[in-house]
Order: sequence, then C-alpha cells, then structure tokens
Amino acid sequence: LNQRDEGFVGMDTSAPGTSGETSNIFHEYFQRIAYSMDMNILLLAMSSILLRAGNSHFHRSHWEVACQDYVSAEFYRSLRFSAFLLRETGRQKSRDDGDRKVALNNFINHDAWYEVSAVLEGLISNNMASAKSNRHMYEEARAEYTEALRIKQSALQALHGDNSEEGQPTLSSLSTHVKDDDLVSDIATTLHNIGLLRSKCGEPKKAEKAFTQSLSLRVKKFGLDDPGVSTTLRALGDLYFNEKRYDDSFRSYKESLRICKLHCGIPDLNAAELYYNIGLVFYSKGPYSKSKVSTMECLRIRREHCGNNNLNTASALYLLGLISSAMGEYDDAINQFEEALAIRRNIIGIKSPNHLLLINVHVALGNVHQLNGDFDSAMDSYSLCLKERSERLGKHHPSVSEVLQLIGVAYITAAEYSKALETLEEA
Repeated sequence: LNQRDEGFVGMDTSAPGTSGETSNIFHEYFQRIAYSMDMNILLLAMSSILLRAGNSHFHRSHWEVACQDYVSAEFYRSLRFSAFLLRETGRQKSRDDGDRKVALNNFINHDAWYEVSAVLEGLISNNMASAKSNRHMYEEARAEYTEALRIKQSALQALHGDNSEEGQPTLSSLSTHVKDDDLVSDIATTLHNIGLLRSKCGEPKKAEKAFTQSLSLRVKKFGLDDPGVSTTLRALGDLYFNEKRYDDSFRSYKESLRICKLHCGIPDLNAAELYYNIGLVFYSKGPYSKSKVSTMECLRIRREHCGNNNLNTASALYLLGLISSAMGEYDDAINQFEEALAIRRNIIGIKSPNHLLLINVHVALGNVHQLNGDFDSAMDSYSLCLKERSERLGKHHPSVSEVLQLIGVAYITAAEYSKALETLEEA
C-alpha cells in the first residue's frame, strides 16, 4: 500500500463520505498493526488459512471461489508486509529508494517470519495462476506464473546473497529458516505449470522448454529419482504424444514409471496411468503386442485399487478392446467393449444416457462387428450411435458425419450400393 501525504492510495479522501479524519483513523489503526507482533502473526495466519481454503476449492474444481480466496490471502500477506515498511520509514512525507531499502533490510534481519511471507507470496501467485488457467483465463494465468517465478527466483538469489543490485537485502541471516530445497522445488513446480499452460495454449516448443528447465533444476538439486522428476516426465510424455513424437513419448513415460515404481513399491494408480499411456503409445506406433501387455497391467492395477465398477477401469477395458480389434481378436474385443459399456452405463448412463463416453463405445462395437462380418450387429450399434450423437450434438456436427460414413461403408460391404450412396451423400 503506497502512502499519500494524508492517507493511502486505497483510501480516496476526495470521495463522498470520506473525510480526512476517517483517513487518519485508518492510518492510526494501520500503524497499530505494524507495531503489534501478535497482529503481524495473525495476518500471516489469516493469509495461510485463506490459501488453504483456496486450495480446497481448487481441488473441488471451484475455480472462481478459489481465485477469490487467493486474492484475500494475498491482501492479508501484503498488508502485514506494507505495515512493517510503514513502521520503519515512519510518516515522512518524502521517501527515497534508500529509505525503503533500509526498511526492507530491517524487516528481513529482525523478523523471523519474513521467509513465511515470501513463500506465501510465491505460492499464492502460483496457485492463482493454476486456477485462472482452469478458468481458461490464459493471459492472466501467464502473468501470474511469471510473477510467481520472479518472486521465487528472487528469494532464492537473496538466500545465497546473489543480488547484483547494490543495497539489495539478502536472507543470509535467516538461512536456518529458509530451506534452499523448498525454494528450488517451488521454482521447478512453477516452471512445470508454465509448461502445462503453454501446452494448453498450443505452444509446444515453449512448453517443452519450460518442462526441460523444470527437469534440469530438479535433477541437479534432487537427483534422477526425485518424484517431481517423474511428474514432469509424464507431462513431457503427454506433450510428445500429442505431437506424434512417439519414441520420445515412450522414453519419457518409461523413465517416469521407473521412478514411480521406485517410490511406491507396490504399483499404484499413478503407475497404472503410466502403463495406460505406454499402451496408447504402442497402440499408435506398434507393435500391438506391447500395447496389450502394458494396458493389461494397467487394467490389473485399476481393478485392484478401484474395483470393477469404476470409470478408470472402463477406460482401460475400452483401450484393450481397441487393441484386441486391431490384432484381429474380435471376440475378445467385443467382450471388452461390452464390459466397458456396462460399467459406464451403470455409472453415468442413468443421468446422461447419450453421454459421449457411451456413444464412443457403440462406435467401437459397430466397427468390430463390421470387421467380424456381423452386419446386423454393426448396423444396430451404428444406428444407436447416430441417433444419440444427432440428439446431443446436432445433425450437422462432424461426429454425425463420421457415423454416416461408417454406415455407408457397411452398406458397401453388404453390397447395398444405393443405400450406401444415399448415406455417403448425406455425410
């Protein structure tokens, strides 16, 4: 908060109903906070609590409420920091940069909770950016991530006394309070998040650069077996997969899986996801036999941890059905698709009978029946899918055209050429 001659920027003394007396009262109250150590601690506690509240809303996908909590958390944090600067500089009408640097040095050298404030500021900016990214506010998220990175890098430089500006304060006197490992980990996490944002924005090269920087920091500080390395490798694998760089994707997933298994002992759901991703890579590039082995391991782990009636289990069954169909194992594929369909219908079909997860299985079933020479069953699946997609997406959606083309091909295979021509023309 920047002070004016008579008040603060946040208190417009010219506004109706706001007198100079009111501003002075606010000024006096603000100074009392600055001089009270208990109030200083309370302000930090308020900020920390609001940060945790925002995180709770974040994990429940309440992005807007999370942003509101983060804004409040930053307000209480910055209020306390500004209050201390006000105390140190007094109520002088003229302040130069030297006064503020002296005040900031005093704050750092005498306040045992400075590092908590610095860490909070970085965390709040980082989490605010993540929430805004999920709200598709990408430009705002980019700015928040940039600010979070600047704060954390400055704190790390200050910790090591590595500041090029003369008179810039350092944290050397508080090295026992600030953990170098935590700061490096926080910086690597923010770089990882920047990579995710760049990927969402369709900037794969910049995303790869951010992920690589995050990996470099973590490997240098914590070694090749750090769990954070596994997380970023998985994100990098996703990026490579979307770019159809399947060999790079496989190497990233494989190394991530090695680290994951090293730390979890018994394969967990994170390992299952990596087995699933590796299965996708080999389904895309071949050989199908490797894809099948990896996907079956994913299915085994998910059944063990989630049970049979779970959407993650259904996803593994669906991928396994696609692999079996590609390998010519049509009976196995039909069984796997039907089991996946039953699970999805049981979980989401009651409330949303035309959900795309259900429709996609009908398409896959139609395809495998067609490949297996069962024209009637194929047409049943395609017709149901056509009806549901038309109702959900509209008759002119590209996904509807896709089903019409499949029906047209089925008619050609059955030598019903007039129907095939009519259907394909509609597509």
